[in-house]
Amino acid sequence: MRSVVRDTAGAFISDAEITEWTNEAQLDLAARMELLQEQTTGTTAGNTIALPSNFLDVIGLRLGTAGDDVAFVDDATWFDFSDAGATPPVTLGRPFGNNLELYPTPVAGTPYSLRHVRKPAVLV
Repeated sequence: MRSVVRDTAGAFISDAEITEWTNEAQLDLAARMELLQEQTTGTTAGNTIALPSNFLDVIGLRLGTAGDDVAFVDDATWFDFSDAGATPPVTLGRPFGNNLELYPTPVAGTPYSLRHVRKPAVLV
């Protein structure tokens, strides 16, 4: 690796910097190309679902066994429905903070299946 950065003696670039750059590059590739995907399951307990610690982006979210696929929308659409108390044709979702917010609130204990792009393991 040191020959690539033209510092074979390690005088200018530390091993820690090379490791940091490598981790940054693999995270960027995983996010841009959606290389690493996984599925998380659980049950609802309100209108939020906690995101996994390795979460990068949503691929899809299915509620229940009947296949209620959540439609991920922008904030304007979200507030149009929630402020009016209107019922959308499908459950709406949006990532906010470390959670996925759902509208309308699903029945407590509804099973869900979250497919998402995940972060790669950190190299040391």
